Amino acid sequence: MNADEFGALVLANEGLLYHVAYTALGSAQECPDAVQDALLKAWKNRGALKEEKAFRAWLVRIVYNSCRDRFRSRPPIPVSFDENTPFEQADNLPLQEALKSLPNDTRLSIVLYYLEGMKVSEVAQAQGVSEGTVKSRLSRGRTMLKGLLTEEEHENE
Repeated sequence: MNADEFGALVLANEGLLYHVAYTALGSAQECPDAVQDALLKAWKNRGALKEEKAFRAWLVRIVYNSCRDRFRSRPPIPVSFDENTPFEQADNLPLQEALKSLPNDTRLSIVLYYLEGMKVSEVAQAQGVSEGTVKSRLSRGRTMLKGLLTEEEHENE
C-alpha cells in the first residue's frame, strides 16, 4: 500500500477514528494525539495488513490499542457529552448519559455497531475478541441501556 492509498483510506475513516478515540478516552483534547500515534503505528506496520478490505477494522483496533496504552499511564477520564462535544454520539441527552455509564469495552462495541454501522465481524476484529463476545457485549449493553433509560424515565415522572 503506497502513501496515497493509505492517506485516502485514512481520510475516508477519519470521523470513525476520532469517534473511537473519544469513546475510549472520554477527552476530546486527547483524541488528536491518540489518533496521530495510531496512524504512525499503522503506517509503520501497513505491511502486516493482509487484506485491504479489513483496513477499517485493523485501523480501529490500532486506535483502540493506542487509547488503552494511554489508560495505563493514568486513570480514564469519564466520558461527558455536551453541546461542545465534537463527536456527538446521539442527539438524545438521556441516551448520551446512559452511554457514558457503560463499561468501556461495552460502550465501544455499542458505538461501533449501532452508531458507526460496523458489522459484528468488524467490531470483533477491531476489538480483538470473538464475534460471540461482541454479541454478548451488545446484548448486555442494550439491557443496561434499557434499564438506565427506563430508570431515568421513572425519575422524571
